Order: sequence, then C-alpha cells, then structure tokens
Amino acid sequence: MSQLTQREYLFLDDALQAAKLESKCFAHLAQRCQEPALRDLCTNLAQMHQRHCERMAQYIRSGEGQPSQPQQHHQWIQSQPAYMGQR
Repeated sequence: MSQLTQREYLFLDDALQAAKLESKCFAHLAQRCQEPALRDLCTNLAQMHQRHCERMAQYIRSGEGQPSQPQQHHQWIQSQPAYMGQR
C-alpha cells in the first residue's frame, strides 16, 4: 500500500469535515420534517453521509491508500480548482 501525500490527506480531511456537516444537516432536517417520506429520505441521507465519515476517518487513520487506478486518481486531483489544495 502507498502512503497518502500531504495534499491527499488534506483533501480527505476537508471531505470528512464536509460529510460530517452534511450528515448533521440532514439529521436536523429529518427531525423537523412532518411528511414521513421526506423525513425518511433525510434520515437515509444523514446515515449515508455518516457512513462516508466513518470510512474516510478509517482511511485517514490508517495513513495508507491504495487507489484502484493511481493515474486516474492523480488526474482527478489535478483537475480540482487550485484553491482546493492550498492552505
């Protein structure tokens, strides 16, 4: 397995923080929804984002990554706006 670069780590950390916020927002919306179908949708979305948080946190804690196609992964990161990788 290959080690994460600092840029990849920072990107994953940003994605983790965004997923946490998304999960929290959907959970809050689910509590406020009166329509059962919409409440269920928001609950499912909150749970999905929570699972993403758990996966990303585990990946970050391990400090390792094994992209299935490293070249495409690298190209994707390069295609992001410049501000995404700057801190």
